[in-house]
Amino acid sequence: MICRSTDSTHSQSVKSLEEEDARTDDTSNPWAQEGTRDSDKDEGLFKLSGEVHNKFAHDVSEDNDSEDDMMNHVQVRIGTSLVHADLWRAVLFVDADYFSYGNDGDWKEDADIRLGDASLNFRGDGFNMKIGNQIIRWGKTDAYSPLDNLNPEDFRDDLSGRRDDRKRPIPMASMDVYARNLTISGVFIPFFVKSEYDLIGTDWAVFGRADGITFMEEDPSDSLGNSEGGIRLSGIVGRLDWALSWLSAREDLPTPDTLDLPVGFPLSAGNLTTSQLAYFLTATGKSVLLIHDRQNIFGFEFETTLHSFGVRGDLAYIDHTSYFTRDLERIRKPVFQAMAGIDYSGVNDWYANLQFLISRIRDYETRIVWAKETTLAINGTLWKDFFNGDLRLECRYYYDLSGDATVLNPKIRLSFWTPVIFEIGAEWFDGSEETIPGRFQNNDQVYLTAEIKF
Repeated sequence: MICRSTDSTHSQSVKSLEEEDARTDDTSNPWAQEGTRDSDKDEGLFKLSGEVHNKFAHDVSEDNDSEDDMMNHVQVRIGTSLVHADLWRAVLFVDADYFSYGNDGDWKEDADIRLGDASLNFRGDGFNMKIGNQIIRWGKTDAYSPLDNLNPEDFRDDLSGRRDDRKRPIPMASMDVYARNLTISGVFIPFFVKSEYDLIGTDWAVFGRADGITFMEEDPSDSLGNSEGGIRLSGIVGRLDWALSWLSAREDLPTPDTLDLPVGFPLSAGNLTTSQLAYFLTATGKSVLLIHDRQNIFGFEFETTLHSFGVRGDLAYIDHTSYFTRDLERIRKPVFQAMAGIDYSGVNDWYANLQFLISRIRDYETRIVWAKETTLAINGTLWKDFFNGDLRLECRYYYDLSGDATVLNPKIRLSFWTPVIFEIGAEWFDGSEETIPGRFQNNDQVYLTAEIKF
């Protein structure tokens, strides 16, 4: 899993924890648990709000005839909300996506519309309950957290974009119960909702452009037996904000199920590529069954301040993670992941964030493909604001310390013309086939985004 650097405009930890050390929930704000997407929290009648986001990207080089030269992604979100005092809040939003892909003048299009944030939130003495489509984030580290697994993501146009923008609201019921300096949170997801992705046929597809692969994807039925859920206990001790959690869920991204390999079939040694997999399936007439396995995720997270620095960390133990082998077998292994980060908001509008990741597969087998036994990596962001924040120079980065993977995202953010925000940037990927950046190393691109909120 690639780690992404922070996209927050301000550090979550550098803000003073002294304001929160008497409680785990901001009871002065009845909707403190609401996502930042819902900015309208005034009591009153229904008020229409929304945003339009457009990203146009151009590939920097034509590595092959099949890849797209250009891509455009339009996202529209529109809806309303109603707040009644400190007792309840209702929101209803609709999300729409429009994709267009261009290759040598030939354009393909895809579009969808769906229910976005749509929920009822009730607040009482010592509790907060929310039912409906919503986004809930666990974990303290910026942007990527090994504990942030409740909501699926949209991977259809880029893997290095802002993770918050990729998160998809799904039906769930959540409740927080407050007791002194502790908060007990429970989440129930009645049925499984996978992440959104293309399997083949686009530059960002899970299996690239491997022609000849026929897929059948597992579709867990909408029954309580396939439900997901978890419990989280959080609190504050002095300046330390901590939490323990357990989540039972399915993997949002699928893994190929075991395929019977005929004796003597000439499958080359070394790491299996999607082209080799396509060759095998074409020659044998087989198809791939994609599985979303169930797993338990046990976590610990913390956040504190140290002088002018924010310090945070997440630890996760995943009892089963699915992997594919060069023998065309699906196997499951436990995984330990830890991420720790530090950020600093300096004078003259400087900001720096650095996070360190370690991920280790237990009982690793060398026949596993598309994954390494141990990953040590750093990621983060560095920016400098000018003209009271209307101009920002920023660079986000990810680097595998073994040298096997790199992602760089330099960009310029312009917000002189309220309410429009422009961003001009580039994304560069490099690495070996065992890493996600390496699998997308032909997708280097420059882009322009425009965002309007109303």
